[in-house]
Amino acid sequence: MLLPILALFGLANGDTFSTSNIQLMHGIDFDKVIGNQVDDKFSTLTYENFTAWEYGDNYFFADFTHATFKNDKKYEIYAELSPRFSISKISNQNLSVGILKDVYVAGTVEQGDGFQNRLGGLSVDLDLPYFSIFSITQTVRKDYFDEKKICKRHLFGKCL
Repeated sequence: MLLPILALFGLANGDTFSTSNIQLMHGIDFDKVIGNQVDDKFSTLTYENFTAWEYGDNYFFADFTHATFKNDKKYEIYAELSPRFSISKISNQNLSVGILKDVYVAGTVEQGDGFQNRLGGLSVDLDLPYFSIFSITQTVRKDYFDEKKICKRHLFGKCL
């Protein structure tokens, strides 16, 4: 949890670029898609950060949602942390060839009320015309959740 704390205060030692934003969204007449809302109004405060550092980059966001939920809670928190580690920078070897700029080991942790998902895989940065940045990431996902807390809908015998 140290990375999100450092992200709140801008660049940490060794970072080359960092940008953050905060968004506040409030609305009414939302469909009850989530399945655990009592009314059709809610507000979400989102904090988002992207940081490029010496050996890769990180993307982080957290949603703080205020609403009236069936479980008598008034808020929910959902967050994702997605670091990428550059194989070129870690190995000190230039792996670029053709349109391939760099290869990364990539991961993501998704955390919410009653669940955590972990993703791991590879990512590539490509040098394409008309794009200053173009990345493709392929990951494998493993879900860890408490079905009693979040499972409201089923499809083919699986909890959604």
